[in-house]
Amino acid sequence: MKRNLIIFAYSVILIFSAFADEKLTGVIIGTELSVDYSTFEPSTTASTREMAFDGDFNTAFASYDRSYTWCGLDLGEPHVITRVGWAARNDNLGPNRMILGLFEGANQPDFSDAIPLYIITEAGMIGSMKYAEVNVSKGVRYVRYVGPNDARCNVAELEFYGDKNIGNDTHYYQLTNLPTVSIKTQDAVEPYDKEHQIISTITIISDSGRHILQEKGTTRLRGNASKDFPKKPYRIKFDSKQRVLDAPTTARKWTLINNYGDKTLMRNTLAFELSRQLRMPYTPYCKAVDVILNGEYKGCYQLCDQVQVHKGRVEIEELHPNDTQINGGYLIEVDAYAYDEKSMFYSANGTPVTIKSPEEDSITAAQYDYISSYYSSVEQQWRTRLDLNTFLRHFLVGELSGNTDTYWSVFMYKKRDIDSLYT
Repeated sequence: MKRNLIIFAYSVILIFSAFADEKLTGVIIGTELSVDYSTFEPSTTASTREMAFDGDFNTAFASYDRSYTWCGLDLGEPHVITRVGWAARNDNLGPNRMILGLFEGANQPDFSDAIPLYIITEAGMIGSMKYAEVNVSKGVRYVRYVGPNDARCNVAELEFYGDKNIGNDTHYYQLTNLPTVSIKTQDAVEPYDKEHQIISTITIISDSGRHILQEKGTTRLRGNASKDFPKKPYRIKFDSKQRVLDAPTTARKWTLINNYGDKTLMRNTLAFELSRQLRMPYTPYCKAVDVILNGEYKGCYQLCDQVQVHKGRVEIEELHPNDTQINGGYLIEVDAYAYDEKSMFYSANGTPVTIKSPEEDSITAAQYDYISSYYSSVEQQWRTRLDLNTFLRHFLVGELSGNTDTYWSVFMYKKRDIDSLYT
């Protein structure tokens, strides 16, 4: 009996300790324009962000815009957040509108340095709070809840708990067992094309939250047909070379492939592994990651090398505008969308080809003429000028992995002083 009382008392102490943190208050911040559901017009008096902190389960914040909207608190100084709480809007859609909503913390008022605190994976509750513990050691001054896509950030109540402390860098939050990539663009502008590179802060959390990389860079869209899918692909470019996760090289440019057409999210990874097993001279690095853009969860992506002339990637001698020897190296892509590119040609057989290196702003007329003529000659003399060793292995990878883009997009390269085109 005495032993049972001791166990019970100890359990009570543990429970009390877990919830002994302080409920935090501060200046309410967030998306200003809300929606007036009686008219569905923008408002500053109906469904405002203040209603997420008024203690009333029958009122709720609902933004006018449907995505990238949020509400939170300026705590005045850094706090280590230990717990978050939320309650769903009191209507039949309210609970599901919170699935994949994300809590973040930051020390910059624009959340440019934001780190994830917790992602909601279950439907919310009406009329009562749900809570989740936060295991992040970094102190943050600003905290917020960002609603999921197309949900108006609907939330009845929010609560943040923690202790006043600048904290440390020993532990961060990963959304799943995959590394978390969080991109914050300047003024929260969503990348909209392949030309405009938006200033960004890129954060990568890995090793079960024990490692963080947070650096400045830029973000833009990438891809061709894939950039028109609801789940967008991105190209990130760091201001300085970075070694990302366990990649074999340091580089500035990396890609986030959306894999929207592949519901398994595994076909590209399988193709890359087949390429490694077949000992192709170069197989792009890849790693499955979770992606956040401006506080909104975007899904599982494939973080990959940018295919480029670079140490640890396509290792050929790079041509420069003042080179007099112009027979290499070149990186090209047989590309069904080449007509959209500035540096491209059609071969004698009508094959569309994009020139990737030298880049469009540095290639000379002589270099352009050489590679376009050379590629056409390869089509005519493929048995002697096409490197069959790499071409046939590339063919096998495409067939075995069921890659429908195998003949739609093929990177090829020519080394200097070697009369062969490699795949």
